[in-house]
Amino acid sequence: MKILTWNILASEWIKKSYYPSVKEKVLFDRKSRLKRIMERIIDEDPDILLLQEVMELEYKTLCKHLLPKYHISFLSPIDWAKKQDEKYIKKEKKEEKEITSESGNVTLLKKTLFKFKKEIHHETLPMDFGVYTTTFYQSRQIHIFNIHLNDLHSQRRNTQMNVLRPFLDQQKYCIIAGDFNQEYRPNSKLYNITNFTVHNFCHTYYIEKNMNIDNILTKGFSVKDTDNDKCNYVPLKVENGFKIYGSDHLPVMISIKV
Repeated sequence: MKILTWNILASEWIKKSYYPSVKEKVLFDRKSRLKRIMERIIDEDPDILLLQEVMELEYKTLCKHLLPKYHISFLSPIDWAKKQDEKYIKKEKKEEKEITSESGNVTLLKKTLFKFKKEIHHETLPMDFGVYTTTFYQSRQIHIFNIHLNDLHSQRRNTQMNVLRPFLDQQKYCIIAGDFNQEYRPNSKLYNITNFTVHNFCHTYYIEKNMNIDNILTKGFSVKDTDNDKCNYVPLKVENGFKIYGSDHLPVMISIKV
């Protein structure tokens, strides 16, 4: 079973000040970015596809091209920052309004593996940081968490993950994947979840510096082949990254088996 997780970069978060080295005609070419992203998804042909920062236009494109092949969840917007985030408000020119987002997470499951839609259940995670999906694979119930953790505070990221821990302890087969917004460290509390295996040790983000902040964690599964050791090419220039991937994050892929 092949899993792909990817933060595809919502256009609502693209500002020239965030990517000063990228030419505007490349940076704001949403159509070309989406084309590259779709080509990569179709080429990889994952069994489970977990996407973050999907906007309505991208969601409609996914449904148009992939609905015949995949069960597609709803688009679950991420709750980025509330009024109580005073530091964030000051950083954003003391805005008093809540920071809202049009983008969110979407989970896709291949119909040939997960055949009956009535046996697939999607819901928004508590605290609005992703999509929870439960389904059956080879008569085994699996629990899939497509997450996008808080991008500002490590304490809040840990709080979000702690919401899941009691449930995770009780389940046999689980997948947690997405944008953890925190660099992987073997001793990190965020990534240390009882009986879970961390699969990705490659860089997945290349803007401020090369970092591993996107990952796939599993419980009850083992690695299927050695291809999981292969890392994606990390661009040396930010603009090249946009031209190659269409996003500021790199996709993460693994193959697992029960």
